[in-house]
Amino acid sequence: MKYTRFFTLFLTLCLFLAGEAPFAHALTAPSVKAEAIVLADMDSGNILYEKNMHTRRPPASLTKIMTGLLAVEAVERGDIAMDTRIIAPSDCWAGLDSDSSNAEISPGEEMDFGDYLYCAMVKSANEACNVIATAVAGNIQNFINRMNTRAAELGAKNTYFSDTNGLSDTGHYTTAYDLFLISREAMSHPLFVEISDTLSYEIAPTNIHKQTRVLKNHRREK
Repeated sequence: MKYTRFFTLFLTLCLFLAGEAPFAHALTAPSVKAEAIVLADMDSGNILYEKNMHTRRPPASLTKIMTGLLAVEAVERGDIAMDTRIIAPSDCWAGLDSDSSNAEISPGEEMDFGDYLYCAMVKSANEACNVIATAVAGNIQNFINRMNTRAAELGAKNTYFSDTNGLSDTGHYTTAYDLFLISREAMSHPLFVEISDTLSYEIAPTNIHKQTRVLKNHRREK
């Protein structure tokens, strides 16, 4: 299937916040160091193996799965288009510092909505998530509220988001099982899969950046 690479990534990331988590080939009592795991069939939803799958953990950048899902759903509804021109708001760097993962987006910079989405999902750019939030919901907090509403709709009962990108230290959590539910829904959307499967993406020069920016996915081509 087209989402094979992303599904592999998802299974790896669901070795939830493990320092070292070698993945066993057998489904019977694999030896892993991860604190929480879920291995599930994406089509049927059947859980094949789990360990502490309902234990709450900080999702970190996996938060961007929900951010990307809401953005893609907004595009599908016709609320916004991939080529809608968006100006990065003044608070797009709120709560961030220059050392966090970013795509060097500046307040006042103008790009297509799709460019911001690729920045968030390919480069894991934290400030791009805030731009997306404002473009979709009017402001960051409204978007966060939508994230939590959508999580509840998907049955993610042990999830609460307090930001768009996963940098919050407190009051921001999910579980391996809830992350499976959210990811399963996200991967049912072709646009989400297409962007997630992108290894490299070019951002054309803008009103702020005069040179082309090339976004590289952290994953390696298999």
